[in-house]
Amino acid sequence: MKRNRNNWPQVLSHLHKTRNSDRFIPHRGNMNTDLSYYHLKQANKEPELPEISSILYQQTEELNMENYRTILSEALEMHDARILPIFKPKDQKKKGREEIWPSFPRSKPSIRSSIAILDLPHLKEHFYLNLIDWSSSDYVTASLNRTVYLYYPRTHGTIKIELEHPGMAVKWSPDGTRLAIGEKFGHLKVWDLKQKKIIRYNMAACFLRNCSVTAIEWHPTKDLIFTGCTNGAIKVFSSKLIWEHIFTPHSKQIVTLTVSYDGRYLASSSMDGTFAVFSTESKVICECEYLLKVSLKNPIRAMAWHPWKSGLLCVGSLTGSMNLWDISRLKLVAKSNPGTKQGDHHFLFNMTFNKLTGELVTSHLIQTTDDLDAEWGHTQINVLSSFDRVVDRMRGHVGSVLYLKWNPDCTQLATAGVDETLQLWNFIPKKEQQQKQEKKSKSARVVSSFGNSITIR
Repeated sequence: MKRNRNNWPQVLSHLHKTRNSDRFIPHRGNMNTDLSYYHLKQANKEPELPEISSILYQQTEELNMENYRTILSEALEMHDARILPIFKPKDQKKKGREEIWPSFPRSKPSIRSSIAILDLPHLKEHFYLNLIDWSSSDYVTASLNRTVYLYYPRTHGTIKIELEHPGMAVKWSPDGTRLAIGEKFGHLKVWDLKQKKIIRYNMAACFLRNCSVTAIEWHPTKDLIFTGCTNGAIKVFSSKLIWEHIFTPHSKQIVTLTVSYDGRYLASSSMDGTFAVFSTESKVICECEYLLKVSLKNPIRAMAWHPWKSGLLCVGSLTGSMNLWDISRLKLVAKSNPGTKQGDHHFLFNMTFNKLTGELVTSHLIQTTDDLDAEWGHTQINVLSSFDRVVDRMRGHVGSVLYLKWNPDCTQLATAGVDETLQLWNFIPKKEQQQKQEKKSKSARVVSSFGNSITIR
């Protein structure tokens, strides 16, 4: 029997591709022996104790190191394969972290120091007050005792609004032209930016004594204003301050009122440790349909609606627990309680989602028993991509940070707390060209005082 020897190279090549090994001896052509020996040594080592994975103890530098390791591993083809593979290793798919809310988190920390510091003398420290806001017309607003100050960052100009009683809450309308002001003893006023005067006035107090307005919220599409009081009642007004409806979902001071971005839901939280959610899609425009009420057993100030996904609400209690609810399904999606080291105490004060990135910003305070700063504790303002993932952190405040407010395009964040300062941060990194121009010019930090002249240091 004759064989054609001209095609033998093709036959041998075919056999080499199909028969990777002998019957008992695997083919080692695709194996990295040095890497296999390294894995073998690592397997014999004693396992290390797991580190605390709480967001309170994560370092932002770890994110850069993790990204570096991933890129280096891909470049060197350091696949986590078996030590003695029989078959050619398959291409491993990148496993990303499971996202519990939609977001586009940053790949590395980009927030540096604050770009401006505003002095807020005599800012009240009460947990249930809402004294700071930032309008869509770019006015940073603060209520200090009986005066409301409007600061315009572009020109550093200041406008004063004098009140008859101490201010308790301020909130701008969605278009940034009207400012609702809640005073002690239940007074509610609307100030017009164009006319520079009070155009509406009414009593927002409930039927109980010693009632004061502690929270205000405007509906994004309907002609409605919601107010919360110290007795746990919510009043509904038209924009002309005509009283429409009242209901009492809480037994103590209402801390937060927030309407979802699409205007479908209203959420409220209270000092009694409960939060409630209502539907604003009732046939009667002024009435709200009760949907949900949950107790977290501790006062609640931190509440934030996701800007992209309708009905996604994040709620945090004072003791640090965080819950993510899908209100459209009335279902708890995820929950977290950041662990602390023995002897440490953790408090959560506020949270907010960024409209551009979907990242969650949270403000924390950690108090330790063996630290010199135990009276104030350690302040953390974290940027989260999930409940267990810190992608950036802001440092500069002392004590609790009660306020987190966005500028009109959500590229800057204003933070304020018990240290009586309001700090402005570049949350979204600027383009490289703008950064180079800023480096050429002399760097200066603006320090202004509401009621005093602006100074440069």
